[in-house]
Amino acid sequence: MKTSPGKEQGNQKVFDVQSLLRNTVLLAMIINLIAMVIFACGVASGALDILIAKQPTALQDFIKYYACGKIALNKDKGQAYSPTVQKNCLLSVMRDLGVKNMPRQYYFPTDYPPPVYTLMAPLALLPVKSALCLWWIVSAISAAAGLQRLLDYKRKQALLVIVWTAASFAAWRATAMGQTSWIISGAMAFYFYSLLNKRDTACGIVLAISMLKIQYAPYLLIPALVSKRWKSLAITMLSIVVTSILTVAVLGEEAILAYPGALARVEASDPYLGSMVCLKSLCSWLISEPTLSLVALCGMLIGLGLSLFVWQRAISAGEQAQKWAIAITICLALLTSPHTQNYDLVMLAIPAAVTGLFEDLKKDQSENIWTRAWYCSLFSFPIISWFVARLPVRSYFAQSAAFTGILILLSVLSMIILKNLSRDSGQKSSEALTESSPTSNTELI
Repeated sequence: MKTSPGKEQGNQKVFDVQSLLRNTVLLAMIINLIAMVIFACGVASGALDILIAKQPTALQDFIKYYACGKIALNKDKGQAYSPTVQKNCLLSVMRDLGVKNMPRQYYFPTDYPPPVYTLMAPLALLPVKSALCLWWIVSAISAAAGLQRLLDYKRKQALLVIVWTAASFAAWRATAMGQTSWIISGAMAFYFYSLLNKRDTACGIVLAISMLKIQYAPYLLIPALVSKRWKSLAITMLSIVVTSILTVAVLGEEAILAYPGALARVEASDPYLGSMVCLKSLCSWLISEPTLSLVALCGMLIGLGLSLFVWQRAISAGEQAQKWAIAITICLALLTSPHTQNYDLVMLAIPAAVTGLFEDLKKDQSENIWTRAWYCSLFSFPIISWFVARLPVRSYFAQSAAFTGILILLSVLSMIILKNLSRDSGQKSSEALTESSPTSNTELI
């Protein structure tokens, strides 16, 4: 007679690896969440300048976003992509923080899309510390609202997914850098909810917001295109047009036209390329430009092709298959995008939500080996991410390879699971059709 794991079998207990994994990750979630709250409170209470002096990259991205808003409000806004204008604005922000010598990491030019300047302008009207507090509040609300909506208002599961995500190194770095990852993840979650529930207006608007990280935009368009959500796509285009008009009015045509060149220059000499967590980063250790860009483009096209194939199969296989298609889309976007930083792995909160990460692990219902492998691999990500982050950083190759390997594993597992779901769905449809057929065996003979 079989006994469940962790229960007594005679006088001996069976070691429950899954329970150990679950409890370890839950403990890590609690500890890391407390650490993040302490960090946020410390910075918000006035330790920002000390933090930057001791850790130059801390909140680097938020300060650059804030500087973009400042540029949009001053007379040099037409030269928004001028390295000199960007440097002078950052020096001004640093003086406001009481930092005399600007860290070298801030001298590298930024290539944020023009709408970022327009959207950050209202935030730049506030003192930098007040703007930071508001930024974190908006980030938390966006992530919580989006994930709760995606989970159909299952608040307990949404809270668990958020805390699980916050326990990872990716979440810590996103928060410490002041990145948009939390906001974009919330917008993506709301987009996929709207897509599944045919809320065309909301779907179009949040898709436009999600596309602020332009490297992921093509992947997000595929589900809407395959499901023929023309109204949503029209609203997305309208939102982009309105935002573009507003951006031209704020920055001027000169700044808009300078963006493609600035983007090309920054991407060609990006000092952070080796620390990214995508296929392009791995290839950069073996291949140099311009071959690297061509290989990265091929990788992206393969990722988009796989995503298109997945959605074509999932669209007729039911909602459960479509949820797994969402998970695959996120994994492929992170893996094959030409610009994926480790803080973008916060987006794994979406696969965790749509595939019922906490529900399945808690109930131990999954008997399929591939499904169990998926849940265990994804669930353990927060702890694994910290081990990866402790790997040697001299070249960043080990970290990049490890995180990219995780994305490859999750992509492969999720595609296998979707394949099995589609096969089972087809078999059930065939059986139902056979049972409903009025033709008897005698007639067939």
